Amino acid sequence: MNMNMPAFDTYKAVQDLKKAGFEEAQATAVVSTIRAATSEDIASLREDIAALPTKDDIEKAIAEALKPYTTKEDLKSFALREDLKSFATREDLKSFATKEDLAMLETRMIKYLIMTVFATAGLVATIMGLLLAIAEWL
Repeated sequence: MNMNMPAFDTYKAVQDLKKAGFEEAQATAVVSTIRAATSEDIASLREDIAALPTKDDIEKAIAEALKPYTTKEDLKSFALREDLKSFATREDLKSFATKEDLAMLETRMIKYLIMTVFATAGLVATIMGLLLAIAEWL
């Protein structure tokens, strides 16, 4: 019996049931049934606990899972600060367009596109008018 789990006092349980009005045979049967059920549950629980991975199993699994990832030693072969100095700095990036610049450019492009559509429509209308005039003249 495991010392961490309190023992089930079957004698006391039978006596308590008899005091509550059960006959000896009934009380014994109830206590026997409870004892069997709890024994099965405990056995099943022990099997479940035995199947759980140990701390060593978990540590090995974690180590195995982390193998493909980079370590500090691996990173030493990558670029150093001096290697990165040739890349653009914040000052270099200031000369590029901002979101506001791009928004203004988009607005201007839409304006010119609309003007081009109207100019094209006007040109098409003029050409159609000329073609109609030529067709009437002929």
